[in-house]
Amino acid sequence: KIFINSVINTLVWLAIQLIIVVFPTLVLALAITKVKRGMTFFRAGFYLPSVISFSVASVIWGKIYDPTMGPINIILKALGMGAIAKNWLGDPHTVLPALAVASSWV
Repeated sequence: KIFINSVINTLVWLAIQLIIVVFPTLVLALAITKVKRGMTFFRAGFYLPSVISFSVASVIWGKIYDPTMGPINIILKALGMGAIAKNWLGDPHTVLPALAVASSWV
C-alpha cells in the first residue's frame, strides 16, 4: 500500500511539474526569441531563480505559505475567501501541490 501511494504521489508530482514548469517555460522561451530589444534583460530575469540557493528559496516559500501571516492566506481573506485559506504545508491534501509549486522556483 505504501509503494502504490508513493507511485501515485510521484505521478501527481510529475503532472504538476509538467504543467507549471515545462509548458510555461517553453512558451516564455519562444516569446523571448521574438523580443529584439531587452533580450538579455529577460534572459537574466528568467535565469535569476536558478541562481538563488535552495535554502533561501525554501525560507521564502515557507513564509509565503505561513498559515497566519503568509501573503497567500492574507490575500484570500482580504478577498473574502477566508474559507479557502488554510495551513498549506500542514494539510495532507494541499502539501504535495504546495511543495511542487515551491520546487518549480529552483
